[in-house]
Amino acid sequence: MVSFYEMRNTVLVLGAGSSIPYGFPSGTKLMQNIANRARQLSVTKINAGEHANLCLQMSDKLFDSSFQSIDAFLSQNPKFLLIGKALIALEILRHEDHKKAQLFEDYNDEAGNMIYRGEDWIRNVLGRVPTEHLESIRIITFNYDRVLEHKLHRMWQVDGYSDHEINQRNQKLKILHVYGRLPLLREEAKLIEKPFNEDSIGFADFKSFQHANQISYLISNQEQYLGSIKILGEDDSNAKTAKEFLTWAEKIIFLGWGFLNENVELLGLKNRSNLHHNVFATVHGMSKVKQSQILRDLSILRPEKIWDVTCAKLFEDHHDILT
Repeated sequence: MVSFYEMRNTVLVLGAGSSIPYGFPSGTKLMQNIANRARQLSVTKINAGEHANLCLQMSDKLFDSSFQSIDAFLSQNPKFLLIGKALIALEILRHEDHKKAQLFEDYNDEAGNMIYRGEDWIRNVLGRVPTEHLESIRIITFNYDRVLEHKLHRMWQVDGYSDHEINQRNQKLKILHVYGRLPLLREEAKLIEKPFNEDSIGFADFKSFQHANQISYLISNQEQYLGSIKILGEDDSNAKTAKEFLTWAEKIIFLGWGFLNENVELLGLKNRSNLHHNVFATVHGMSKVKQSQILRDLSILRPEKIWDVTCAKLFEDHHDILT
């Protein structure tokens, strides 16, 4: 059980690994899925329309690429920017699933790995933070998905909070999507009094959303559906805010974050050597070679502060980590 008394200013830095328990792909898997989807669209030409040839070109380049993230790939291949954003949106929307997001039962992911309901770190940790302590947490996420916002809203709603109280909690808990995200959830739009269907898509509404699987439609309506998705170097304002979050922090916890060079540079982590006593990280599934490289390159981390465990296991084993 996590204790929140005498809580210190804490920043959680989220990578794709933090969303894996809720049915979303890793960063590498996202790239693979997008490459396969682009190839499929180019061959069948279903839903790709005039963009079929561009899908084929992008697929070929992705399969041959050495980039480790779709963000880095698109930043160096601007001709694919719009089609790439549309494919990102399609892939994330395809993985939105109510049962997996709620994690009420165990299930097997796409790779056949068992995901246990006990892996619900959002529910077990953030869902239990008292309102008065939410201002002590800030979140920097590199994920495009909306599962964090969806789960928090759903949990607080079930716990009996009114829309007004949920809105207050949202304002206290600052969440920054460095590379942007999918459009507003309908429940988010409602809270900020936006028209129900304006710039919003309900969580897991992909199958009922008639145009969601049409690349041409998404690109034609890019401001509404793709405008909030950014890639590396496209918007420096979020990078500045992220660095301000880290300066504010007394404690930093990396959850499911891959420590890719471009993201390390974006956060300026190599220049923060004075924080090493209060920096922690999960490195679940990461090779020993990669772990050694991280420790060598980043003086803010120490061997005893990184753990090869899932996000949920970190908080289970170190229940006082937030205090």
